[in-house]
Amino acid sequence: RLNARAGEADSALIPGLLATAFADRIARRRGLEGRYQLANGMGVMLDRDDALGRHEWLIAPLLLQGSNTPDARILQALALDIDALIARKPALLRQSDSVEWDDVQGTLKAFRRTQIGQLTVSVKPLAKPSEEELHQAMLNGIRDKGLQVLNWTPEAEQLRLRLHCAAKWLPEVEWPAVDDASLLAALELWLLPEMHGVHSLRALKALNVSRALQNLLTWPLRQRLDSALPEHYTVPTESRIAIRYHEDNAPVLAVRMQEMFGEATTPVIADGRVPLVLELLSPARRPLQITRDLSAFWQGAYREVQKEMKGRYPKHVWPDDPANTAPTRRTRKYS
Repeated sequence: RLNARAGEADSALIPGLLATAFADRIARRRGLEGRYQLANGMGVMLDRDDALGRHEWLIAPLLLQGSNTPDARILQALALDIDALIARKPALLRQSDSVEWDDVQGTLKAFRRTQIGQLTVSVKPLAKPSEEELHQAMLNGIRDKGLQVLNWTPEAEQLRLRLHCAAKWLPEVEWPAVDDASLLAALELWLLPEMHGVHSLRALKALNVSRALQNLLTWPLRQRLDSALPEHYTVPTESRIAIRYHEDNAPVLAVRMQEMFGEATTPVIADGRVPLVLELLSPARRPLQITRDLSAFWQGAYREVQKEMKGRYPKHVWPDDPANTAPTRRTRKYS
């Protein structure tokens, strides 16, 4: 054991000197008999009958790592008055603000955590944090829990996918990265501007993520995205049909077959580089055919579809030359 016999004044200096040299060996009791955790995260233990085990805080400069246990054995240690040590060595501390999410009450609880390495010294609530402090704590909480705590509406998901696809299909343009790591690193840039008045979990979940993501884009870049990778495609009947973008697959346009009459070739996007996959639907909006080559479909497999559909939907138009037939939204033949 470390026994200081040089007098009371010198004794008071020893914890500080040891902490300066062995800050990573400051230890806090883990609740199990004789077991402690070091500031560096390592587990250590005292002999069962060691009187030092009654102290919550120790500094243990000398350890022995055994092969039969994950915890190193403490060979030398000194009991610490943690408050006195902090008063003498405030530089040992680091503070971080964090958030606890109460899904039941729909509130955010902000805390200030004081630590020595990985050891928590104290946790105090931020009773009335400023909006700036609360927002920073919320961003920390999002980084801790992940982007899934936000309200990813289909609109927001599709915008993110469009940006992901734009980077692949139009690499000559400098698009913002939208992978999880990049978005989490840039929360202050794109999410924070939309957080005015957001003080609760409920309010955070109501935040418009799609609008927030647009903060990553300059106005010219936004126009470029809308032009090259539009949200909708206007089919021959002038219906605006949503394009479904996917992370690894081609974009899909699900449209009733009769609304594509008059369209001779497969629609393309991304400056003509990417053809749409057409999911051609029946009048009841059930899939009839999936094709990447509309021209080949009209000239080939359409004949079998036409034959079957004439029997199933006799009141609808099933022309012999669909590529040169006026499209229709009607449910019955022209009278």
